[in-house]
Amino acid sequence: MCIKFLSKEYNLIFKTICEYLGGIMETNGAIYYLSEIMKVVEELGDRHSQKFDSKPLIAFRGESRDFAETKLMPSIFRNSNYVSKEKYLFELLCDYELIGYEKRNIDKAIETQHYVAISRMLDVTFNAAVALYFSCINDIENDGFVYIFLLS
Repeated sequence: MCIKFLSKEYNLIFKTICEYLGGIMETNGAIYYLSEIMKVVEELGDRHSQKFDSKPLIAFRGESRDFAETKLMPSIFRNSNYVSKEKYLFELLCDYELIGYEKRNIDKAIETQHYVAISRMLDVTFNAAVALYFSCINDIENDGFVYIFLLS
């Protein structure tokens, strides 16, 4: 099965993700889901081209479970107690010299999002395979979600 819109770099990333997912999802399963995602992307692109002359920018986000009313929301806002602890978290990471004290809070937020589970940043990717990876990384027993953003 052929997946449309794949560059050489995209194919390498896809291959790496499929190798990782080998124990979780058969490569054919990953190809199936990616082809389904690309069908939706193509349909959205067709709708976009009927209204606009420009080519849309497509982004994706994978979430490993249904976060219900907090879907597509940064993790720090999923629990009201987290926001008040963000400053303490920054100080702690500065004490461990993972980030610099002199940085602005936005720079600290960007740097810390990969050190801790909570963040005010929302990760999106331009690669459907990466979104698929994040949609199934933590919980293979339940359905994950891949969100598609079409930006003019």
